Amino acid sequence: MNKKAYMKTLEAIIAIVVFLSVLVFTISSTRDNEPLIPQDIQLVQDTILSSIETGEKLREESFNNNLTEINNFINATTPLNMGYNYSLCIDNPACPIPTTDLSEKVYADSLIMVEDSKVVLINLIIWKTI
Repeated sequence: MNKKAYMKTLEAIIAIVVFLSVLVFTISSTRDNEPLIPQDIQLVQDTILSSIETGEKLREESFNNNLTEINNFINATTPLNMGYNYSLCIDNPACPIPTTDLSEKVYADSLIMVEDSKVVLINLIIWKTI
């Protein structure tokens, strides 16, 4: 019997096991770093809600409950490959949550604004259509 051949075979098996362990660990750790909300949807949500919050005209339209202007702005800001729905409530603690008939993943965000004694709550949902 040749003891050197057994040792070389054992070394090769150990090297393969170590290599595969490192490979599996690397693949599993990169999968955990995927964001919960896709970056494009997060960007659209942040753009819409921050524009309503900081834009003087949109903020005023929100407090006046002008759904047409808010809807026109959201429609113009949302890309064609995304759908949206929203609800706007003034001084209403039981604000309805916007819904969709689709079975797609829906991503939600909210904005609360306070001015004088008025409180406005905007719930926004966005989903990918394509």
